Amino acid sequence: MPRTVTLTTDFGSGSDYVAQLKAVLLGAAAPPTIVDIAHDLPAHDIRAAARLVGQACLGFPPGTLHLVVVDPGVGTGRPLVWARLGDQEFLCPDNGVLTAARGRLPLAEARAIAVPAAAAATFHGRDVLAPLAVRLIDGLAPATIGPPVAALVELCWPQPHESSTGIVGEVVHVDAFGNLVTNLPAGLGPRLEAAGRIRVGGQDVTTIVRTYGDAPPGTPVALVGSQGCIEVAVVEGRADHRLAAGPGTVVAIDDRAAAPASALQCAAGGGAADRLRQWDREHVWHAFTQMQEYEPLLIERGEGAWLVDTEGRRYLDGSASMWCNVHGHRHPRLDAALAAQAAKVAHTTNLGLSNPTTVEFARRLVEIAPAGLEKVFFTGDGSSACEAALKMAFQFWLQAAPPQPARTRFIAIGDAYHGDTLGAIGVGGVDRFTAMFAPLTFEALRLPSPGGPRPHGETPAAAAAGALAALERLLEEYRGTVAALIMEPIVQVAGGVLVHPPGFLRGVREITRAHDVLLILDEVAVGFGRTGTMFACEQEGVAPDFLCLAKGLTAGYLPAAATLATARVWNAFLGSHADRRTFFHGHTYGGNPLAAAVGLESLAVFRDERVLERLPAAIDRLRGHLVGLAALDHVGDVRQCGLLAGIDLVADKASRRPYPWQENRGTRACLAARRHGAILRQLGDAVVIMPPLCIAPAELDLLCAAAEAGIRAATEQ
Repeated sequence: MPRTVTLTTDFGSGSDYVAQLKAVLLGAAAPPTIVDIAHDLPAHDIRAAARLVGQACLGFPPGTLHLVVVDPGVGTGRPLVWARLGDQEFLCPDNGVLTAARGRLPLAEARAIAVPAAAAATFHGRDVLAPLAVRLIDGLAPATIGPPVAALVELCWPQPHESSTGIVGEVVHVDAFGNLVTNLPAGLGPRLEAAGRIRVGGQDVTTIVRTYGDAPPGTPVALVGSQGCIEVAVVEGRADHRLAAGPGTVVAIDDRAAAPASALQCAAGGGAADRLRQWDREHVWHAFTQMQEYEPLLIERGEGAWLVDTEGRRYLDGSASMWCNVHGHRHPRLDAALAAQAAKVAHTTNLGLSNPTTVEFARRLVEIAPAGLEKVFFTGDGSSACEAALKMAFQFWLQAAPPQPARTRFIAIGDAYHGDTLGAIGVGGVDRFTAMFAPLTFEALRLPSPGGPRPHGETPAAAAAGALAALERLLEEYRGTVAALIMEPIVQVAGGVLVHPPGFLRGVREITRAHDVLLILDEVAVGFGRTGTMFACEQEGVAPDFLCLAKGLTAGYLPAAATLATARVWNAFLGSHADRRTFFHGHTYGGNPLAAAVGLESLAVFRDERVLERLPAAIDRLRGHLVGLAALDHVGDVRQCGLLAGIDLVADKASRRPYPWQENRGTRACLAARRHGAILRQLGDAVVIMPPLCIAPAELDLLCAAAEAGIRAATEQ
């Protein structure tokens, strides 16, 4: 009767690895019956598979040979053994898996397996264990395998204990791949999923998966591992390095912090989640969204570059949560900074008094900003930051020495976007956002964007020269009446990722300085590393009179903004109460200490994690993917600046004829990308890729693949 081989693995049922193992085993002279435990279980339940390993597969016929393979590189640095426990035979690494059965099946015999030198560095179960299994099936005497092993490895672990907040254990072992093995037993798996998180050395790991195959590269995950205990791992990385953890590090499942979505997922029939979706439709008015066509997607948690919805579906955050997330979701240092400040005070007004954290943040911003920007005015969002700069510029000329009250005009770039408040609309140039409200505000003088579509054959340098000549003409025509020019430096994101030619920003600064016109740079979307430098204006060595910051200012954690100004501007507002030179403008939450604490820590993360130094590799990788996207039949143009890109969808590639706007192809492409695990944002028929700066190489590959799939679905069907 053929012997039975039990494959116990951590992979999905479609794995080529498992198929190759089976092929080797079925090549035996007396082919075995293969019982594939892990993959016959509902939903590939690795917890159940681990329990079966721990029970040493009791219930199978005596004399059965079990090939226990727990991951592709399982043999690296670990002795391999053949062992007979009771009437059962096993082949596996000597890593503690079999010791779980010691209480029920006495060790009868164990022998070491010599690994060929060629396979030692890249051990694979198919290459070593499976051929040996074939030889045993075909009659190889176990005594010829290798020298006897006196005793299998047995991990002696302390017992975890209950606390007032949950259950507390520790890391007891770090395997060859940096995975953290804890003493929390497999039976706590449901409790872990209900809590939605595990805390390792005070850092939260909120991605809970069933198998390593479900794990996103680079993200710490928790699961029940092959040794029947809860493990923390990083696919394509090391958890011990990522979390700075090792044997003895405290690990806890905090039941008090159970994620709301876990309760939703456990609700009978998903009724709670359905109610939330219904309330979302009925009560929440979403920005820039046609509510009659809206289909709810509720994101309840995030980790790194990933977002997870209330159904447990995972998405790469390809829009950096509306272009503001920098270091990823749930960054442990940012979480800790937020909690530490909340333990002191959550909010104090910035009107006439201050807070130590806010003061430190202002000082740090001045230190990293372009030279001359020494004063920081805190507001609440990007539009507010631009609005404050516009009002400051207007009031400056009224109070300058000598006053120039005729300077009431503003110059803005075509297709500009500076926010949605009325002043910001006045200088905005994206008609679909601003045209309706034009009667409520002022009209800016408009300079054509050198980053927009160019006539056939026109070079970027020619486009820049033409736009700068137009600026000279405007300033001559309206000499002495222009207060300031406002622009997004280097790239106009909301206008469709319009990248300016090199030298244009520097030319604008030279011309405005020559005409004594203030320069306002809106770096709300492009600041904090998006273009490859901390601030986009650094790339051309430009220092403006005003710098508007938001979005990445707090790494995407909290709403906050700042308008930085020069001492020249500041001095025009100084005087006594009777002089009435005060800037009568402010926002309730401007300078909020919680936001300041996170922003301050974010700047420390930039420094300590060398974020800007690591960006060129990611930028180059994105550039490589964009080459392929540009070749698609309905992609008319691709523009990139740093780690952001715009991809134009067109009806005809040769002529770049656009689709009728009513067809909404950009939206359709982004919705289709969700089915491939990515959240993207469209600007008309331009698909924008702008992930968090922390995105790992493999994650960027997945994101671009999802973008391509979404574009194909929207344009080829």
